[in-house]
Amino acid sequence: MRKLTSDPVDLGRGMHVYFGFLSQVGIFFWAAAASVCMFCWSAVRRSNSDDELARFLLTSGVFTLFLAIDDVFLLHETVFPYFGIPQGVVLGSYVVFVPIYLFIFRRTILETDFLLLALAISLFAVSVGLDVFKPFRNFLTFFEDGAKLAGIVSWAVYFFGVGRNAIDALANRRA
Repeated sequence: MRKLTSDPVDLGRGMHVYFGFLSQVGIFFWAAAASVCMFCWSAVRRSNSDDELARFLLTSGVFTLFLAIDDVFLLHETVFPYFGIPQGVVLGSYVVFVPIYLFIFRRTILETDFLLLALAISLFAVSVGLDVFKPFRNFLTFFEDGAKLAGIVSWAVYFFGVGRNAIDALANRRA
């Protein structure tokens, strides 16, 4: 029970408190982005103002939450392979899903500050590419995890902006 409920740093005797710090920061940004998407989806849906925006926020929130859970529990590296689904298949499913997501919501995305979204996706691609191909050994983890964290932060900032604009539009409709 202790292994299930304790903080990992507490369990790993001799681990420094800063171990995994950047990974933990990334989790906070994943959670914030998912929360913003779900909150704004709820507000937009209740107002009956924009069904496509509501679907975009809901899909983005669920996808972001899944990415956060994958990141926390390393689903693509440990859990799915344990059940016979190779890491490459999981990462490949992301490569298939993202273009479909971008195509379905292209009109909504083009009405936003989509360059931040493009930056986030590009940084994720760099991180995954470094993870899969390992083009060099020196500082690989730094560049791979740095690109991932920068991508997560860009993703969150993008959805903060989308959410702020959605809430502003609702407030302007009521005024």
